[in-house]
Amino acid sequence: MLLGGLAATEVVHAQSEAASAYPSRHITMILPYSAGGSGDKFGRILGRAMEKRLGQPVVIEFKPGGGTNIGTDFVVHAKPDGYTLLLAGTPLTINPFLYKKLPFSIDDLAPISIVSISPYLLVVGSSVPAKTLPEFIAYAKKNPDKVSYASAGIGSGAHMGGALLNLVAGLNMSHVPYKSSSQGLTDIIGGSVQMTLTPLVVGTPMVESGRLRALAVTSLKRSKSLPNTPTIAEQGYPRYEVLGWYGIMAPKATPPDILRKLNEVIVASLQEPDVVKALEVDGIELKPGSPEEFAAFIKRTAADSAAFVKATGATAE
Repeated sequence: MLLGGLAATEVVHAQSEAASAYPSRHITMILPYSAGGSGDKFGRILGRAMEKRLGQPVVIEFKPGGGTNIGTDFVVHAKPDGYTLLLAGTPLTINPFLYKKLPFSIDDLAPISIVSISPYLLVVGSSVPAKTLPEFIAYAKKNPDKVSYASAGIGSGAHMGGALLNLVAGLNMSHVPYKSSSQGLTDIIGGSVQMTLTPLVVGTPMVESGRLRALAVTSLKRSKSLPNTPTIAEQGYPRYEVLGWYGIMAPKATPPDILRKLNEVIVASLQEPDVVKALEVDGIELKPGSPEEFAAFIKRTAADSAAFVKATGATAE
């Protein structure tokens, strides 16, 4: 027992020494999305703020594909030394219920801190005659074979939101998954796809320029940045709410001291005035917290996702 206790003490001491020397080189933040979306903006701004506190570069690397599963799997199987992080998001907690088999589970990742929670903006292109959500629903019912909705891939917020609207409004819109939200938005502007749900930070400039038309936001309350855009809830579907989120995670076996150090850095970075000003716009709410709070959030969100998949029949197959 004494030898075992000494061995355990030596391990803890070694981990503490490793954490005190960490980081000694650049950190890679994996974004399992394509460049140009809201994840790109979050990753770059947060990464720059983290660099100031860590004294080492935070390199952004994009690994899109497979509904974010490719990038997520890369981090799961990376060396658990704190030098490979994941900017996780909505798909993480829904993909286990959409895909019959994944090469990883949520439990293979260690939560560090949630970053943000934000609503989506339901937008249509100029080829759609509807000016309001009720008009769009009526149009979709009248043209069941002509209306489709775009998403940034299986398991994305837009996928969930479109499937949920199909369910609550009795629609039969086809789902068209893309590798990136920007590709879907391009086709909506071009008229080959009719609708999508996009982060406000991405969609609002396109609405303001006249390229897209906003019909609703997906939070229960109106966005302060778009006070004249009604919620889906207030337009006849009172329980409709779809929110996106981002959070930082690491491989499961990453030493606790390193996870704790990263948490402290991320929380402090997300409280910097310049970071708040840059990110807390268009309905986005920064929500830095403890790893335990993030773990509890993931558990709740996964339960909601399971219920959503069961109710809508959504699948990745």
